[in-house]
Amino acid sequence: MAAIGAPIALIGFLFSAVYLGLSKIAAGYGTPILAALGVVNRIEGFSYLTAQGFSVAATTVVGQNIGAGLIERADRLARMARRWSVALTGLYGLVFFILAEPILRLFSHDPTVVERGIFFLQLVAIAQPFMGIDIALEGPWPAPATPGRPC
Repeated sequence: MAAIGAPIALIGFLFSAVYLGLSKIAAGYGTPILAALGVVNRIEGFSYLTAQGFSVAATTVVGQNIGAGLIERADRLARMARRWSVALTGLYGLVFFILAEPILRLFSHDPTVVERGIFFLQLVAIAQPFMGIDIALEGPWPAPATPGRPC
């Protein structure tokens, strides 16, 4: 269990540590910048949780298929999860990029929060498809293509 869970736990820990460090840096520029970062982080959660859903699903079906000896099918399912995750997080990214200002105005009327938030959200939007790839495959490493080869 530790061998399987430790890498994912480490990723979660590092993500939290990086976000705390980023928050400390943003706080140095003032409350509106920190607020913009916080709002954008929560907006990005929609895309992140979508990718997480594909990761959980892919981990389950890939594990079941590897256990059943269906290695090629496991590999195909991991690839399918990655494609769906990239497509949906890419769609979120497109919406975030195009509608950054109206989205941010739902959360704040402070002009500095909105202005800086637009920049942050559009930057985050570009990263969404790459995040979709990463997160969708965090659990199910692509299965080996050769049947009988240890995973």
